[in-house]
Parts: sequence; structure tokens; C-alpha cells
Amino acid sequence: MIVSTPQDLALIDATRAIDLFRKMDVPILGLVENMSGYACPHCGEISDPFGAGGAEAAAKVMSIPFLGRVPLTLSIRRMSDAGTPPAAGDGEDAKPFLQIAQQLIEQLNPKRQMAF
Repeated sequence: MIVSTPQDLALIDATRAIDLFRKMDVPILGLVENMSGYACPHCGEISDPFGAGGAEAAAKVMSIPFLGRVPLTLSIRRMSDAGTPPAAGDGEDAKPFLQIAQQLIEQLNPKRQMAF
């Protein structure tokens, strides 16, 4: 699984990694867009300081699955820094991680669904 921000420079690095993995016959499960969108804590407006949709477009061009987006949130950063990964929880911050996990489960075992 490759994780990239939506920025062009980060996607260039991700593309290089994918090319290398393909040459070395390393399976690529898909691409995740990290830091995808930021909700203002005061007004709730969504902005995209790093761009939007770049990883999804790159995944399409490279013919690999797009697994989802992880938003840029202060709570995900704080929880991660504290050693409490949001993916291990069941709150709002866990949702993007659970959706990515669901995509992987369906890709690896199409008959199995994750209950969450």
C-alpha cells in the first residue's frame, strides 16, 4: 500500500516507488491519499491546503486501486502522537481507516465483508 499526499511532488515520489515495486514484482495493494482536506474547527468549511484528488487520479493512471482518503485533522495528529492510533478506535476519526481496511479486505477476499 502506497500513501501519498495529493501534492504533485509527493505523487511523483509515489509514482517512482510504484514503478520500482513493479520492477521488483512487489504486489501493490493500492494508493491512499493522506492529508486530504481540512475542516476549519471554527466554521466547518473544508479546504484543501495540499490539493485534492491527486492520489485518486494517479491511481487511475497507474491502474492500481484507490483505497481512500485520510483527512488532515488535529485530532488524528494528537491521537497518533500520543500513541493511540485513531484506526484502533471506533470514533469519527477511525472511519477513514476502517473504510480503507474494508477496501483491502474486499480486494484480498471478495466474499468477506468487515462489520463495523
